[in-house]
Amino acid sequence: MRYSKDFNDLLSVESEECLVGWGNPNSKILIIACEPSIQKDDGDQIDREIKKNKILWQRIKDEHAQMDEWLHTFDPDKNPCKGLVDRPNYNPFYPYYGQKNSPSQKNGGTSRSWYYYQKIIEGILEYRKPPIIDLFRNCFVTDLSVENAPNQEQTDKTNTKKSIEKRTNELFSHPFFQNFQIVIMCCGHYVKDYGIRPDELFNIPFIHDGRETNKNKEWINYHCVHGNHPRLLLHTKHLTARGLKVNDYIETIVKLCLEFVEKNNVKL
Repeated sequence: MRYSKDFNDLLSVESEECLVGWGNPNSKILIIACEPSIQKDDGDQIDREIKKNKILWQRIKDEHAQMDEWLHTFDPDKNPCKGLVDRPNYNPFYPYYGQKNSPSQKNGGTSRSWYYYQKIIEGILEYRKPPIIDLFRNCFVTDLSVENAPNQEQTDKTNTKKSIEKRTNELFSHPFFQNFQIVIMCCGHYVKDYGIRPDELFNIPFIHDGRETNKNKEWINYHCVHGNHPRLLLHTKHLTARGLKVNDYIETIVKLCLEFVEKNNVKL
């Protein structure tokens, strides 16, 4: 697996930001969530998903032939990350391989957030629902903040604000994040609460009357730029928000993305 110059450069930048993200860095779709949903005292998960994220990326970048073999077989012995984390098959390119395409973690499924991201990717790329989640082959996922907690209500708001400010200044400003052609910020009220300007963050202007609504009157903020390098930015509600009719909402997200792709002849 070979990576772009921008991604290689991002990995080489000296920074305290240890969480880059998960998934395919060569994809053209970026999904941004709020923060890692991890118990505050789960040291192993914090270690592999946050603290060692950049280190693991550097490892698999340097051992790209072995990485190709792992992606072909998913044999734990061929995983370049083997021995660096407590899960034998954990890898930031395809974390927790084998999770069922279901939001029931007790039965081998995935988290609700990842399940919904999977549905978005299936819709944009127009393929049939697979038995296990495979969104990480087709998009890159990261978080606004690294202040982990099981849910937003349990986060430390001061630490969250500091983390978001640091990541917007040191991470998201890098060309790697600036070059995705479709950016979906599933961050809901975080944008307002923490003073984030999506248009400034990604240099994609908010379209006049760009607040789209679906049949349930649920909003989606629409930013777009056309030309030689067309780019789309959607700021959406958090997909696990209470009362959200999520299937209809995802249908609208997919519709907006497909319209952008068709209008600008974007090759995903």
